[in-house]
Amino acid sequence: DIPAYEEYADERPSGSGAEAGWYGIVEAERYAVKNDHAVRTTSVAEPYISPDPKGRIVYNALGGNDWSVPGESVSWAFDVPATGWYAIDMKYFQGYQGKASAFRTIRIDGEIPFAEMRGYRFEPNRSFAISPLSDAAGEPYLFHLTEGRHTLEMTADASAIQPVVQSLRHIGERLGAIEKDVRSITGNY
Repeated sequence: DIPAYEEYADERPSGSGAEAGWYGIVEAERYAVKNDHAVRTTSVAEPYISPDPKGRIVYNALGGNDWSVPGESVSWAFDVPATGWYAIDMKYFQGYQGKASAFRTIRIDGEIPFAEMRGYRFEPNRSFAISPLSDAAGEPYLFHLTEGRHTLEMTADASAIQPVVQSLRHIGERLGAIEKDVRSITGNY
């Protein structure tokens, strides 16, 4: 059982403890581990992209259409200067499948910290945007991290849409069976 965010926050020490004003940047293309060769880096030339390609081909992004199969996973290592509560911002673009959302299960140090990180929704947008991992009201989730090295892992997750996919498959199978019956009765092959 994975606790809800409220339980997670109640079980950890209160107070910040985090260094005020501190932030770290982890470039997506500088991942530590990925579990599938299909997840690839890509070159993006867009304002405010990092690192700036300056007119050259620079592999400065990860994923795109290449990180969509459920189970594909990427992890990054990062260091925290002091034990405390931290918000995690993501710079992402989710416009590859029109107005479809992307879902990722997020783990910190191999564990899903709270239930809301299972199948976390990245809403569609028109260009790269920086957004904190947050609840439906836009309040950032805070993660309790100890001083030192940590890993953040994101896994492509289709569990939110799996019931719809299974229903469509079932309907397709039923239609195929009906078509087969109609053809056998009418003799139209």
